[in-house]
Amino acid sequence: MDPRCIVSDRFRFICVLIAKNASSTLEGELLRPEYQSRRVRASELTEEERADYATFAFLRDPVSRLLSGYQEISLRHEMGEGGSNSAAFAEMEDDMSRFAAFLDALEAGYLDNHVRPQVDFLEGMRIDRYGSVECLDADLQQMLAEFDVETTSPLPRRRSREGRRRDYDYARFDIEEAQIPADTLDRIRSLYAADFANYMARVVRPYAHSGRLLKLYREENEGREIGVVYRLGTRGFYAELTTVARAMLYGLTTGRGLAIDSRGFSYRREHGWRDYFEPFCPEIEDDAALASIAAGCEVCDSEVRGPGTRFDVLRGHRVERVRVGPVPIDGFMNILGALFTSIHRYRPWLAEEIERRIEKLGLGPAHAAIHIRRGDKVGDEDIHYPSELYIERLKRSDPRPLPVFVLSDEHAAVEELRGCFARRGEEREVISLTEPKHVGFDVFALRREDLHERSAAATGGSPSDFRSFIFEEARRLLSEIEIAVRSQVFVGTFYSNIGKSVRFLHPEPERCVLLLPHHVEPFEAARGRTPA
Repeated sequence: MDPRCIVSDRFRFICVLIAKNASSTLEGELLRPEYQSRRVRASELTEEERADYATFAFLRDPVSRLLSGYQEISLRHEMGEGGSNSAAFAEMEDDMSRFAAFLDALEAGYLDNHVRPQVDFLEGMRIDRYGSVECLDADLQQMLAEFDVETTSPLPRRRSREGRRRDYDYARFDIEEAQIPADTLDRIRSLYAADFANYMARVVRPYAHSGRLLKLYREENEGREIGVVYRLGTRGFYAELTTVARAMLYGLTTGRGLAIDSRGFSYRREHGWRDYFEPFCPEIEDDAALASIAAGCEVCDSEVRGPGTRFDVLRGHRVERVRVGPVPIDGFMNILGALFTSIHRYRPWLAEEIERRIEKLGLGPAHAAIHIRRGDKVGDEDIHYPSELYIERLKRSDPRPLPVFVLSDEHAAVEELRGCFARRGEEREVISLTEPKHVGFDVFALRREDLHERSAAATGGSPSDFRSFIFEEARRLLSEIEIAVRSQVFVGTFYSNIGKSVRFLHPEPERCVLLLPHHVEPFEAARGRTPA
């Protein structure tokens, strides 16, 4: 593959063009005289240009791109421009059967640049920045602002729905995404698996981390009448945060605006959500505020069952594709992760406190992290994982003797892991914020407000204000999460919300290992032991 590129010698950048990804619009903008630019093929780039020029490309939702490519190819065949690479679908009547035959041709090897995978255009290229065709104006403007260039705003669209070339009846081969059956979408995901993964990694994840996805969500949510209220309860800090992301998804897919009620949040100190995180949607302040919007609302509460309250509607709401503004996200866990990451934005004072705690630990940038959950999780939702299994998965993922930061609600688990490293003869620095007073989290004890008293009794201390204690524990947990998110490799468990949350937030989720029960038996069998 030898893609077309636009090179600006004045600003020292290269834009790699991908067919059906606004390439004509990009050419119209970037070939203006003030850019001092030229068209070249990738093979014509000099070594200096490849090494020193900033390089960017624009990715597009694979489904949208395929439908546009199908339309372009269908019209070319109809106008007698199909060339030698024709296929049986071109002779069929225009309906979903014709599109299915088109997919058959793709699976059989039919290839046209308009439907060639986007990753093919990028092979062998170093791409410094990616933009989204769905947000072309804003992304290009942001990219070129680094070179002190002002783009045309809005960009004039070439070959768009508003300005089609020639006199083709483009609408004839229009297929709306909503028309595509689920099994056909699955075929598209299979055909373009690499493009879906690349779009998620290069567009959706950066959008979530930078807050741009949240901006799009806010714009969409603010334009809707409140139809869903989620009440934060006592399910656990990260269990609640994960459910907030589910509530966002439910609102997006049902067309209802979301409000949050965190008055009953077990980690509340003064405000609830805003005690820790930046506001992201309307928040219920009192009963009068709730009553004013209650008519026609679904109130989703994780604790209360009965008339007017629903939680299972969130827990059971599983979709595989959603749009936040113009940005599509595919795959349920990807959707949940992107929404979760977009709202996990610390208040400024908390971000500063977390940085101070991390600095005080003296933990360098190169470290590993392990989360060991004990307490109510073991025996209820998960099993006991041997310390050796955590260590084995850590070494398999990164063999370097990195310092290990341990997150746990039980001090004994940290000591057990430290002892395991010592027995193996490994000189590993093991660091933790867990103290001897931490004896294992019990959600039912927390709900009765006696966890602190139990911990204080175990360590000879005296009870203090419960709410202050919870506030301190929450800040410790958030500091631990941030350290884990910055790790080079993380090992946790899948059935812990903390484990999944770290993976959601981690800039390289592929470096996060989440253990499952089926990992234990072969590990123990290899050591001649029977799992407990």
